Amino acid sequence: MNEPLKAQKILDALAAFKHKMTETSALRSSISSRFDSELRRLQEEKKHEHESGMEDIPRSVHNMIYHDLRNGRATTYGAKRLFLDDEIRSAYIHKNRHYQWVLAEAYEAFEDFLEHLYAGIGYVDIDFWPKSDFGNIAFSELSTKDFSWFLNQVALKKNKPNSILSCFRNTFKELREIETKNHLDCHVGFELRLISKLRHLIVHNSGLAKNKDEVIARTLKASAINEKDKERLTAKANKFFKNLKDSKETHVFLLGHTDPTLRIFSTYNLSDLLGLMMNYAQILTEIVFKQLYEKGLITQSD
Repeated sequence: MNEPLKAQKILDALAAFKHKMTETSALRSSISSRFDSELRRLQEEKKHEHESGMEDIPRSVHNMIYHDLRNGRATTYGAKRLFLDDEIRSAYIHKNRHYQWVLAEAYEAFEDFLEHLYAGIGYVDIDFWPKSDFGNIAFSELSTKDFSWFLNQVALKKNKPNSILSCFRNTFKELREIETKNHLDCHVGFELRLISKLRHLIVHNSGLAKNKDEVIARTLKASAINEKDKERLTAKANKFFKNLKDSKETHVFLLGHTDPTLRIFSTYNLSDLLGLMMNYAQILTEIVFKQLYEKGLITQSD
């Protein structure tokens, strides 16, 4: 297979990621619409409750039971009365929880994209990969290997996705510059690592941070952030953690914060993180194709 046809694998990786992120963003919108509607209804009921003096009357009573394995009898082990305030708090927390899983799925798709992109560029340009990525194979045999072989080799690569990102950063000066100097005043390397940490908390700790300061400190260290940027990036990272609705637990918080200068707009939210990953994937793909063109492996018409 010639190089232009091989390069299609790179475009396929970007197209697959765009499709996944389109579906993910649509899901986020659907979740937002559903819960915002519910919260508006509950807030309206709250007004009427206050006017009628019914704050102390529960909306519902729930008995928790299990059926005993020994005799099949239903046994009550707990009960809970739910008031309107409880329902408002629950709706708010559940919206955030749904957002957490959207982020987790999006980040996993981002990792898949990086792996397919890295496999694709190795497939087109074997000089891009370090020799260690090829394993025990003669150089003369590489031309006989199909894309799936390269993808399998990427699966064996250690410390993904950071090892893949490091390879791209070491090769592409333009990428390094964009990551720290851009119109969004965003430190991309730090924010991608932060998203990774948030995803880990969501998947492995129910979206809770036992020590958010430690999480942020580790992210700063792993991203090699210099002293002058630590305070600014720490403040930004803190926006993604919050004690929700009187909860003593610190949640990964993705519902955003209202900009005081533009009150209808939210910042530091799920959409910002989804947009960052999508934009980064687009830029990285364009930089990869630029190098392939400069090396004469593809033409502009390809």
